[in-house]
Amino acid sequence: VFQYVAPAILASVSPLVLAVRSQTGVSISHSPIRIGANVECQFGSSEATYVASIISTTTSTCTLPADLRAGTVFVSVIVDGIRSENVKSLTLVEPVVIEHPSLTKGLLSGGSLLEVTVKGGVESVTGCWFGSTYI
Repeated sequence: VFQYVAPAILASVSPLVLAVRSQTGVSISHSPIRIGANVECQFGSSEATYVASIISTTTSTCTLPADLRAGTVFVSVIVDGIRSENVKSLTLVEPVVIEHPSLTKGLLSGGSLLEVTVKGGVESVTGCWFGSTYI
């Protein structure tokens, strides 16, 4: 008996920006698939596939492979051997490295001006974490 199965349609990937070599989980939203389906992810132009974890009928996660380079990477899913109808992209950046903080001590009450030179990441970084506080 032949049964037609429509390819998955990707709605989104998250996060959209990741550090290379981070091996972070990528959440992929897609059209409904059956629980128990064999789902794999494919990143970039490589033919390599990676087993996905099915979170729900419309969400799967895959771990970002460590061997990808910085730049735009296209993501697709393969469900029971059928490649998704479309792809989504994410951006890989070099990890942020702090090179030159302008001071190494500051007042606990705050108010000290801190200038930081960083390498890598994205140009639109607008804040820093100090412990559990984001500024």
